[in-house]
Amino acid sequence: MDRTLTERLAAYDLEIDDISLVNIQFTDQFNKAVEAKQIAEQEAKRAGFLAIKAKNQAKAKVNLAKGEAKAHELIVKSLTPAILQRQAIAKWDGRMPWIPAGGDNTRLFQLELDEIVKAAQKNPEQVRVESRSELTSTLLKDK
Repeated sequence: MDRTLTERLAAYDLEIDDISLVNIQFTDQFNKAVEAKQIAEQEAKRAGFLAIKAKNQAKAKVNLAKGEAKAHELIVKSLTPAILQRQAIAKWDGRMPWIPAGGDNTRLFQLELDEIVKAAQKNPEQVRVESRSELTSTLLKDK
């Protein structure tokens, strides 16, 4: 456009340095087409972002599941009957929560009745046990 206008005005000894177009009005159809194109570009970018976000969330869930599986694996490897029994004793509040297992067989969680009797025999003076840790250590001394 610059070149054409410069050539046409050269016959009148006019030289053009710069051209500015102002107050240009486009048809409604053209404006709608430009707007539709911009909307389509924004939606395409948004769809790409959502795809990346979903992919990253899926990776995070996989990594979390792997971490939890590893933690469970380590817990399972490290648990022994003695540890489970110690945890049950540590959580015991001093009351006798007897749970009937059918017939004459009665258990206190994982503690056999004879283990409780053994612990009582170790303390013949019937000294009061003040804490759960004392009770735990008393019950686990001969294991």
